[in-house]
Amino acid sequence: VLDIGTGSGILAIAADLLGAKSAIGVDIDAQSVKTAIQNAEINGVSDKTEFLVGDLADKISGKYDIVCANIVADVVIRLFENVADFMKEDGILIVSGIIDMRAAEVEKSAIEHGFKIAESLMREEWHAYILTK
Repeated sequence: VLDIGTGSGILAIAADLLGAKSAIGVDIDAQSVKTAIQNAEINGVSDKTEFLVGDLADKISGKYDIVCANIVADVVIRLFENVADFMKEDGILIVSGIIDMRAAEVEKSAIEHGFKIAESLMREEWHAYILTK
C-alpha cells in the first residue's frame, strides 16, 4: 500500500492492521512523518510500515496494489497526472477528502486521465472514490 500525503499515517497504519503485507507513507511535511512513525510504533506496525519525507516522484519507486490519498481536490487532480506510474496493472487508487463542490471536477479529471470510477462514496459533504486504471 502507498499512502500519499500520509499526515498522521492513519491510512498506511490501518492498511497494515487490516492485513497489508507492507505500507509506505510519503508526505512533504517532516513533522507529519515524525508523527506517523510514532503512530506506527504505538500500533505495533513499525516493522512493516515506512514513512518518508518528500515529494512522491522524488521518494517513491515501484508499483503498488493499492494507492490511497486523503487530501484536498487540487492535490488529487495533480496526482492523476502520474499516480498510475506507481500502480500495478490491476491496482486500485482510493482518493478521499473531496468536498462536495469539487467532486464533479475530480471525477472529470480522473476520467480524463484514464481512470474508471469503480465506486463513488459520499458522507455529508465529503466524497471518496475507488478508481482503477
